[in-house]
Amino acid sequence: MVVKFEAVDTTIYSEWRYQHALVVSGTLDLQSTPTQKIVFTSSRDDAYGGDSNNDGDASDPGLGNWGAIKYYNPNNVLHDAIVRFGGLDRTYDNTAFYDSQMLWILGSGTGTLEVWNCVLEHAYQTAIYAESSQTPWIHDNVVRYSQYGILLANEGSLEINTVTNTTWGVYLAGTGSPTITGNTLTGNTYPIYQGASDPVYSENDFSGNTNSAIAVGGRLSNGAVWENVEGIPYLLISDVVVPSDEALAIEGGTVVKFNSGQKLTVQGTYIDSDATANPVVFTSYRDDSYGGDTNGDGPTSGGRGDWAGIYFTTNNNTFEHTVVRYAGVNVSGPTVAMRHLTFDTTPDPAVRIQSGGGGHDDPLLQFPELERRWRPERHSQRH
Repeated sequence: MVVKFEAVDTTIYSEWRYQHALVVSGTLDLQSTPTQKIVFTSSRDDAYGGDSNNDGDASDPGLGNWGAIKYYNPNNVLHDAIVRFGGLDRTYDNTAFYDSQMLWILGSGTGTLEVWNCVLEHAYQTAIYAESSQTPWIHDNVVRYSQYGILLANEGSLEINTVTNTTWGVYLAGTGSPTITGNTLTGNTYPIYQGASDPVYSENDFSGNTNSAIAVGGRLSNGAVWENVEGIPYLLISDVVVPSDEALAIEGGTVVKFNSGQKLTVQGTYIDSDATANPVVFTSYRDDSYGGDTNGDGPTSGGRGDWAGIYFTTNNNTFEHTVVRYAGVNVSGPTVAMRHLTFDTTPDPAVRIQSGGGGHDDPLLQFPELERRWRPERHSQRH
């Protein structure tokens, strides 16, 4: 079965100001099977259902030809379907498009929408979008040829999906802890944007992307843990802040890279978990010696000052069993213990001690194996 939506010309405001959408507030009972999928597509798409608009070769389907499938009731299953060329659903304010998702899971209804054995492709912007109030189960799908493959605003479960030919394979926009299991995210600009969320990863394939990294940025929450995920590094594409009432734990062996000018600021608690035998590495996005060729530009090495550094502004942190390359550490918290560190090609000094806070005197640094000079500012050295 083929369901087509009348295509509109997105260059003519009077035509596309109200796009066609399928709105599901009750139950959508699909009678499709794995061998006989239901197709939702544009009236200009002759690949399915033939030349429905009888214009021969005069028109081709295009991104945003129709609106969206909008699920207000999550107690539904979308299965065995092909969804193409949708994702432009509302009006234009003379400066920007709105609501550019093709499968849209929204509203305040309770339940878990299941999406499985579907192909979602050629979305105007986002193939699948789940609002923060929803926790979909999205599994065994193919998602491709869109700017965003799957976008979760908070929670959800992604299992055994193949996402390819997107800018962002998976984009996590909230602070929840979705599960990301057994997915193949290849051929994308970025496999995944983790942002400030705290996902749980297992057995994913993140190979073959332009930027082979888990992109992160923003203010962390909910006690985030950066797992050592299949050997792929984390990449700060914007600054990361650990707020005063939060903690960041980084598993041993994890590589964390920084785009130019980005920094990690620890206002709360930093924990390097099980890093004694496998140090955590902080380095430049250009450093191929750790985590491989992250940005896909061929063999390169980093340079001094490639990124802005690590800033400790809080009490009672321990920074140890860590390799820091091409940037330094700035300390303004009253007590920071530093042990078993390796600094390589860092600015001079590698460790800069700034004014203490909280009514205390200068920071207390312990560095029996610190391999590069450090310099206190406005304070005396204590051991």
